[in-house]
Amino acid sequence: MSTQPPASVQACASPRSNDDCIVRPMSEGGTSSQIEINKRERLQCEWDIRHGKPVVRILRLKPTADGTMRAAGPQIEFADRHLPGVIAMLQDLQGSQGGAA
Repeated sequence: MSTQPPASVQACASPRSNDDCIVRPMSEGGTSSQIEINKRERLQCEWDIRHGKPVVRILRLKPTADGTMRAAGPQIEFADRHLPGVIAMLQDLQGSQGGAA
């Protein structure tokens, strides 16, 4: 099995920017990326293999007392084939606000 994420996930992990945020790849292979949601917390999107199948996981990270980041709260995990639908759903949500973030 290939260690590279599918093209749909690679597109998600590439650097992107808009008015308020920048998504940066975390690893050299482009298998995860983070976005800062406030001065302390981040959202991380990562590609992984679960039971031999590619999945996408989204989690919130908070700093520990020593400054390292840890997962906090519930995580969202879904088969990577659903990534285009999740992206479309979020774009639809953004569009319903008239583009305001």
